Amino acid sequence: MRNAGYFILGLLVQLPSILTALVCIIIAAVRWKRHPRISLLLILSLSWITVQSLIFDAIFFFAPQWLIDQGKTSSLDTFYTVTGVTYNVMAALALALLLVAVFSLRMPSQRTV
Repeated sequence: MRNAGYFILGLLVQLPSILTALVCIIIAAVRWKRHPRISLLLILSLSWITVQSLIFDAIFFFAPQWLIDQGKTSSLDTFYTVTGVTYNVMAALALALLLVAVFSLRMPSQRTV
């Protein structure tokens, strides 16, 4: 098995993004009474993105070594393709949810001519 220190290092690289998401989640929770629907969507999307990132980091780190240990090296290409597509589709859905939160319930601007 590869050195788990590399896995920890990979998590530390993501620490700024995780902390930023956590701060945004806290701000959304504080503003919940003012904008409950938007806060809910924002908290869900940021939580989804953060958890997904952590889970897929673990998958990308540990699964290839497990496949190699099982003697299934021919499956590595399929693993990376399927996992990469799955990650990106899920990230796109989470970002779409974030965009819905950002742009929902907007009032049209008043134009003066």
